[in-house]
Amino acid sequence: MDSQGKYLFGPFLIDVRERMLRRDGHPVTLTPKAFDLLTIFVQQPGHLLTKDELLQTVWPDTIVEESNLAYNVFALRKALGDPAGNSPFIETVPKCGYRFTSAVTPVITDDVSRKSGRVRELAARRVPAPIPRRLWITAAAFGAVGFALLVAARARTPADGLPR
Repeated sequence: MDSQGKYLFGPFLIDVRERMLRRDGHPVTLTPKAFDLLTIFVQQPGHLLTKDELLQTVWPDTIVEESNLAYNVFALRKALGDPAGNSPFIETVPKCGYRFTSAVTPVITDDVSRKSGRVRELAARRVPAPIPRRLWITAAAFGAVGFALLVAARARTPADGLPR
């Protein structure tokens, strides 16, 4: 039983082999370098990763400025849902580097098949779709017109039911 490069953290599932990140089942778009950076973080949660380590791993055989790393960490934090930079996932260690602070769980192949079976089971139940808002408004309008006609008809006939 192998994780095959799939990891869970928070509401996210990252599939390293397929280069996919999903939040609650929905795809999250990342640049290739931001995805590489996230992969490194997820594979070493809780460990301090120096800026030099990250630069050498994400940009091998390429000379890049430290600002490239900072920008990709910013983009990654934004994609993970924290544009303000207070990510519960990535901690900045001043003058050193970064640490991935979220708990990470490797997804075992059997877990994936069991969860996909649960998804199929829920899909088979077919939860009815919610009634569109426009339909509710239309029904309310017809009801109001019908009520107005009823009130107008009652106003034309006297209480004894005989026409005037």
